Amino acid sequence: MSKEAVAFYFKETQPGEFLCICGIKRKQKKHSGYSNLYNHITGAHPQWRTEILQGQSTLTGVTQSGKNLFSWIKWITDCNLPFNFVDEHCTRAYTNLNPICRQTLVNKVDKLVEKVEQNISSKLPEKFGIIVDGWSVESEHYIAVFASYQENGVAKQRLL
Repeated sequence: MSKEAVAFYFKETQPGEFLCICGIKRKQKKHSGYSNLYNHITGAHPQWRTEILQGQSTLTGVTQSGKNLFSWIKWITDCNLPFNFVDEHCTRAYTNLNPICRQTLVNKVDKLVEKVEQNISSKLPEKFGIIVDGWSVESEHYIAVFASYQENGVAKQRLL
């Protein structure tokens, strides 16, 4: 379990240097085990077993319901499914996700769209152009939309 705990809490920032999700840096030599990192986890994160089993950390700020909502949205969008897919009997019978109703999903997606629009508009100037680029590879077709504008006399493009 120590290897899994270290992988859950730490990311290697440089060879031999690790950063915990709580912001603490630790050094650990390669091929010397995980004792230094594991000791930090057991001392600084008393609920570490529960957090790992739940697949979340209280420090990340992502709730289980947030992860559940993200999973539903990803499933619906990645598979190009209708929103009422979440209400289907078979869907609920064969998924491990907590149930969500279509209207709740639609409301949450609407709020997400608003946030994305606010984020994009905060990064673009008042005046900009739109560039649409399409291409295909064999039978798959793709499209990209860019915002084009000038900043300090330099042409810039942002993929939307």
